[in-house]
Amino acid sequence: MKKLTTKAEVIDYLYNDTSWGYEAIRIFEARYGGKMFGIASLEDKYSTLAKLEEELDGKVLTSQLMSLPWHTAIYHALSLRLTIRNRNDAVGDYDIFYDGEWHPWELKTTQGDKFQGSTHSSRKTPRTILLKYEVDREMRIVDGEMPGLVVAIHLEAHEKLGAFSGWLGKPTKKNSRTTLSVHVSDLGAYMSGITFGSARACVKWCKHLTHRLTREEVYGKKAA
Repeated sequence: MKKLTTKAEVIDYLYNDTSWGYEAIRIFEARYGGKMFGIASLEDKYSTLAKLEEELDGKVLTSQLMSLPWHTAIYHALSLRLTIRNRNDAVGDYDIFYDGEWHPWELKTTQGDKFQGSTHSSRKTPRTILLKYEVDREMRIVDGEMPGLVVAIHLEAHEKLGAFSGWLGKPTKKNSRTTLSVHVSDLGAYMSGITFGSARACVKWCKHLTHRLTREEVYGKKAA
């Protein structure tokens, strides 16, 4: 398949083409599945993600276990149409090539209500991909593919995220965590980069809404 080479083509693909999102989900579920949870896939007491999280006292660790697989899944999904390479530094996670040069892009993932990150660095790229997702916590963990693990998704890409949002939070010596906040007055412009899901104006800030998925939608056929 021909690679996209101009900024206009790449931005249109990221903003409006759902195929790379579906491909990322399929890769995430097929290549990683239960492998993300290691020995848990072989232990009956960890038969579901919910039971594993009970043992780990929360879902923070399981979210961390899924972070790198998502990074890799999105990389491979985008590589079908884009010229992309891993970067993984203080500037961004990927470099995407268009208009004759490399452009850094950052990936943020969350299972929570808000996107967070250490984003105080002046070097951080404004080009951002945001992924919010939900998984089936009652699905049995197996040592292999887990189609249907991802049950909802919110996916968006923005060339200049800072144009209508801000990362709220003040850096300290021990903590530089920030939270993405999009003002309700920017909702219209912000919606242009959302591929899956939506956003809703609340009192002051916008809320990210996920899109519920079906197995048929993701895989193009009904589950066996």
